Amino acid sequence: NSNDSKIWEKYLHKYYDAVMPNHVEIEKEMESLDVNILKDMSEFEFYKFLYNKYFYWKYTAPNRLATTRNDLEKYVKEMKMILSLETSFDGREKRIDDYRTSERQKIKQL
Repeated sequence: NSNDSKIWEKYLHKYYDAVMPNHVEIEKEMESLDVNILKDMSEFEFYKFLYNKYFYWKYTAPNRLATTRNDLEKYVKEMKMILSLETSFDGREKRIDDYRTSERQKIKQL
């Protein structure tokens, strides 16, 4: 019976038996993730979440994790270049320089 909480608990514990020991913590963290936290994130915070949490949880094979993280890094760099080009044409170069400086500081935090 799918409404029997004891059965759900039994199989939930069996699920964690199949999870790699170094992934149990991230599994539990993702299980209890509050979607509202994601909604309130800045773009940078969201990319950081993807890189450090979601991809680690989703891609347990080291090669898939590495390639997916690499793809995200490329995407973020390309978007920064596009932003730089767009703003340099409207006379706001100073704003972009300020943006680059603040982004470098954020990246150091990764």
